[in-house]
Amino acid sequence: MQEKVIVILQKDKLRLLAGLGLFIGLAFIAIANTGWLPNLASEVIRDIGLAFWVSVIIGASYEWVIRTRLLEDTLKIALGYILPDELKAEVRALYEIEFMCTRHLQTMILKPSGDPGVVILYMKIERTLKNVTNQRQTLLVSTSVHEWFLEGVSSKIINVEVTQGERRWTEFKEQKSPGTEPGNKLVASLEPIEVEPDKSVRVLYEVEEVKRATDLHQWVFQFPTIQPEVTFERLVGAGIEGMLGVNIQFQSRDAAKVEKLGNTIRFLGVLLPNQPIELRWWQKQKFEEWMNQ
Repeated sequence: MQEKVIVILQKDKLRLLAGLGLFIGLAFIAIANTGWLPNLASEVIRDIGLAFWVSVIIGASYEWVIRTRLLEDTLKIALGYILPDELKAEVRALYEIEFMCTRHLQTMILKPSGDPGVVILYMKIERTLKNVTNQRQTLLVSTSVHEWFLEGVSSKIINVEVTQGERRWTEFKEQKSPGTEPGNKLVASLEPIEVEPDKSVRVLYEVEEVKRATDLHQWVFQFPTIQPEVTFERLVGAGIEGMLGVNIQFQSRDAAKVEKLGNTIRFLGVLLPNQPIELRWWQKQKFEEWMNQ
């Protein structure tokens, strides 16, 4: 309210100064035309009066042009006119975002499986999701892993839960995802959760997935994620310590903006929906042999 009052006072001040300038200019021109003064003095006074008028006209025109240009640019941005048609839907999708992840903590550990060509990737992800709209929103929480049908070892969903104040949801339903190829996806989901405007919930995922000893994994999230933190713990288990190289990347245009804190990497930006966090690992010995050849 105070800012609005200040803006109104500033506008009134500008109008007052413009009116005063026009009045002074008119007065000087009138005095110059009375014939009371010598010709030289009359010309000087008339020129001063004209200068006041010109300054007011230029100032008013300049302000009008600037305001018009700013308004035009704002409308173009709001309506997407400055973007190609192919990008308008993407911008509209960002405008319609319901939740924002304000805190993302992710821990990963590679474990041995008993087979030198296979490892188990343990993942624990904690996310704080905030309703950024002015209406109650329904949050659907789910996660998934892939099963590769290897003998003696299998992928599994350990835990999916949501906490909101004193309330907690932990009963998740696990099922095989229909329609996937080759039909090896396990999905766990909770019941829909209602979140009030400007309120947050804590979401926790904990899974294990069977992977190859040289492989990659990508995590894709539905909502924008602010400065996610990813921690890769030391490789555990006999036979794989020091044998694997590891690389973590954030698939964003600002991928290089990271901060390293020991085993933790923090992305100094925002991951947009469907921009993944990627973990790659490889067998160092085989990589070195391949490079030598």
